[in-house]
Amino acid sequence: MSPVLRLSLVAAAAALSLAAQGIKWGGPISGLVYDSPTKSLRQILGFPGGARLGPALLEGIEWAAVSPAGKAALVVVEAQARLVTSLDLAQGAPGLVLDGLTEEPKLARWAEDSSWVVVYSSAGRSLQRVLFTSANPVVEPPVAIDGLDEELTALASDRTGETLAAVTAKGVVLLLTRDGVATPLLPQVEATAIAINREGTMLWAADRALQRIIRFPIGGPDSVEETVLSDPEKLADVTVLGVSADGKRLTLADRSALLLHQLDIDQRSLDEGLQLDAPATALYPLGDPGLKLLSPRGKQGEPLYLLDERRSPSVFFVPASSFVPASEKEQAQ
Repeated sequence: MSPVLRLSLVAAAAALSLAAQGIKWGGPISGLVYDSPTKSLRQILGFPGGARLGPALLEGIEWAAVSPAGKAALVVVEAQARLVTSLDLAQGAPGLVLDGLTEEPKLARWAEDSSWVVVYSSAGRSLQRVLFTSANPVVEPPVAIDGLDEELTALASDRTGETLAAVTAKGVVLLLTRDGVATPLLPQVEATAIAINREGTMLWAADRALQRIIRFPIGGPDSVEETVLSDPEKLADVTVLGVSADGKRLTLADRSALLLHQLDIDQRSLDEGLQLDAPATALYPLGDPGLKLLSPRGKQGEPLYLLDERRSPSVFFVPASSFVPASEKEQAQ
C-alpha cells in the first residue's frame, strides 16, 4: 500500500473513502468564501463529500477578506470599503460602509475570534486595524510602515494583532502596529510561508533556498534562527504554514510534492502526508477552527479544496454549481 493517501476527484468516491475511514461530520457547511474567478462572495452548502459551492451572494468585488467565523467579510466594491455579514447578504442589504479604511488594501489578517482585522495597503505602505468588539466597528488610523521599501507578500500575526511578521523580497521582517517600525528578523531567508504562535513569541518560516523549516524567537536580544527540519523533497516549495493553538505542531503543504503534512515540533518529524490534487494556497478557517479553506479556485470550472482537522486531517473537494454571474449574463446579451 502506498504511504500516501490519494484523494479522488470523484465526489462519490471521496464520500465512500471518508466513510470507510470512520469520519463523522457535524453538520452542513455554510462559511462564506471569496470566489476570485467570479469576483463574488459565495457559500459552501451541504455536507463534506457532497458539498457544493453555492451561487453568488454579492458580485463585483474588487478585494475581499472573509472572517474566520465565516459570517462577515471586508469587501471593496466600486472603490468603497464595506463590512458585509451573512444577514446582509440574505436580506440583499449593502452592508456597512467603513469610512477611513486605507486605500488599495492588499493583505489582511483576522483575529481567530473575528474581533479585529489588520489590513495592509500597498498604496499607502501602511497597516491599519479595524476592531469589532463593540456594536459599531472602530477603524483605527493607518500607521505608515517605517524603514521598509519592499512590498509585503504575506502576513502573520499573534492573537492581538499588535505583533506581525511579513514576507518581503529581502526576507522576513517584524512589524508592530502601534508604530509601524519594521525590524529585520530573517534578512537572508527566502521565505515562502510564515506563521507566529498565539503569544507572539515564536516565528516559523519555510526557507525555499535551503528546503527547511526555521523557528526564530521574537523579542529576545540574542535570538538566533534554528533549523527544525530540512528535507529537499518534502520541503522544496512550501506554500502554506500554520501553527496549532498549543504550539506543538505545524501544518504545511509543498507545491512540488503536492503533499499536506503535519510536523511534530518536539519530535522534529513529518507524517506521511496527504496527497493533494492542487497546490495549497490558503489555510483559512471557515466558521470552525478545524475546517479550513486550503485551495481557492483559480479559474471557473475548477473545484476548491477544504481541510478538515476536527478528527484526523482529511481533504475533500467542493465543485462549483452551474451558476453564471449576472455580469457575465449581461456581457453575453
